[in-house]
Amino acid sequence: SGGRLIEVEIVGESVNWIDHGFPPNTRIAYDSTPSVVKRPPEPIPIEVETPVPILEEGPSTVPGPRAMAHAVAQITSHNISVFVSAENGHLFEGLYLNYQWQWIDHGTPKEGVDVKFDPSPVIYGSNTIGYRAIFVFITGSDGNLYEFSRSPDEMTGTWYDHGKAGNISIASSPYAVYVKVTSDYKIWIKVFVR
Repeated sequence: SGGRLIEVEIVGESVNWIDHGFPPNTRIAYDSTPSVVKRPPEPIPIEVETPVPILEEGPSTVPGPRAMAHAVAQITSHNISVFVSAENGHLFEGLYLNYQWQWIDHGTPKEGVDVKFDPSPVIYGSNTIGYRAIFVFITGSDGNLYEFSRSPDEMTGTWYDHGKAGNISIASSPYAVYVKVTSDYKIWIKVFVR
């Protein structure tokens, strides 16, 4: 793809190829494999006006002139995040938010440290503790494990350095999985590396 993000949308027997282009001012790294998380659909309330007949009273009720009534309807939001490492060492997110596509540059974990391998995202959403987050784990060019986390409702987030096991540098993409919320309301995630 020459550093472009290509989507293949398959609905039944219909296949549609969609070119999402390049991240701004760079390309997807040659050896980067996109990683995807999908936030569960959420109903979004919207106000609509709809014409309703005004019934006139009489021997037979007939519709009269139309008036506008206000109602609240709901549409479903669709949020898909595609994470890639770019040639410039940054973590990029291709965000498909309510049927619109955009690229977000999340930068690097810290000055002088690039994203080295493919990112591994995990999404957490719960009404139990009223907290939702997207966690993305990456291996830095310094061999440390880093986490980028953000709220699904925000476009910016925070980087955390989780270090490495002793003096052993990480030499692979991480694989992260959400386990559960602990009894003291902490989010438990396991990350596997080599």
